[in-house]
Amino acid sequence: MRLKFVFKKITGKILILSLALVLLLPYPAFSTDPLKKKKEIEDLKNQIAAVQKNIENTETEIQVINGRIQGLDKELKDQEKRLAELEKRIKEREQYLRERVKMLYIEDASYSLKMVLDSEGILDFFRRIRFLMYISQSDAETIAMFKKEKAEARELVSMIKMNREKNEWYVKSLEAKVAELKNMKKTLDSMLKKAQREYRMMLTPSSLRKVSSRGYIKRGGGYPASVMPPRKYVSVNPYGGGFLTSERMPSNYEASGEKWSCYASWYGNEFHGRRTASGEIFNQWDFTVAHRSLPFGTFVLIRRGDRAIVAKVTDRGPFIPGREFDLSRACAESLGFSGVAKIEVEIIFPK
Repeated sequence: MRLKFVFKKITGKILILSLALVLLLPYPAFSTDPLKKKKEIEDLKNQIAAVQKNIENTETEIQVINGRIQGLDKELKDQEKRLAELEKRIKEREQYLRERVKMLYIEDASYSLKMVLDSEGILDFFRRIRFLMYISQSDAETIAMFKKEKAEARELVSMIKMNREKNEWYVKSLEAKVAELKNMKKTLDSMLKKAQREYRMMLTPSSLRKVSSRGYIKRGGGYPASVMPPRKYVSVNPYGGGFLTSERMPSNYEASGEKWSCYASWYGNEFHGRRTASGEIFNQWDFTVAHRSLPFGTFVLIRRGDRAIVAKVTDRGPFIPGREFDLSRACAESLGFSGVAKIEVEIIFPK
């Protein structure tokens, strides 16, 4: 019993010491995680580029083989036409030879007796027989030559068909490879988007993670529906000033340098005056945006062409595939679009 009690006591002390060591060890800085994530993003981009290159090369190879198949089809058509012509000529020659032999035996049966009684007639008779036999032999040789050419043409047709089948099988295997590569690229694209989303979250410093203490988000805050929010121009280092936003937003920002392009839509009347997911009141004339994952209170610099604005994340959405941001009506109009548009986004930090 006493040994058991001592063992428990020692085990408890070891556990306490282990916890103390863990607490005393320096916690890794937050900046190390984004560096790892950034490398992961670069690796994924390289993998996607390699897969895309493989897809393009395989599709080019498919085009080359399809061109080869078209050439084989033309050659096959020509050989089949030649084969048909040879069969026709053989048939004509055989028919002609049969008629010649028939004439020899029918016509000469009555003529041969008369030719026997006349020496000159006999000589003429044998001369005629020899001549007809020579012609018949010549026709037979011609038919044999045609038949040989026909056999060669048939063998060539068979070889062309076999070659064509091999090329068709190869094209199908390459098409299957392209399908697999496209699925792989789709998976990698999804992984890249996720990694980029996580990276943008990591870029958000503690000042934005504790937005409630800094007052960037206030439950029930924002402009009431009855108010037209005043506007102002703010500056973003190192880009300078001249960026349009609402009066209530901070006046100076620092750019993170992390930019990405995406598609955005906008929302307005139907949500005007309603509470957002962050607790603020949505005013369609305020410079606010909705995003599915960026922390509430995150500020973003949004560009479209030569136009640029500063807005704050106050809501969640959009929930339509292919769109990353939902902009307020004021943001969309300031950027010069209605509906869906491609934008460039950069996270910025209030000073």
